[in-house]
Amino acid sequence: MNRTTVITLVKPGEKTDDLGYPIPDQEPVRRTVLAEKVSAVRAEFYSALKAGRRVSHVIRVRAEVYQGETVAEYLGKKYEILRDYPKGGWVELSLAEVI
Repeated sequence: MNRTTVITLVKPGEKTDDLGYPIPDQEPVRRTVLAEKVSAVRAEFYSALKAGRRVSHVIRVRAEVYQGETVAEYLGKKYEILRDYPKGGWVELSLAEVI
């Protein structure tokens, strides 16, 4: 069962100095996008457990919206994007809660 929801994708700030080196501690760039919550497949859940992580949610966003972000905010919590899996015109994001 798919449920429409919103998710905030977070990307580190990308400012550089005059020599082209990244400047640390830049404000992250946040974008709120429409998404669909989908159920995690058993194989994905167990492969994450083998790596010592636990998939909390699987969220699907349009491929043209996803820009390689590594962090997401969903339902007031911060999540690491463990895996992004392109599927048709969508990208499925496996989220693990950041503690």
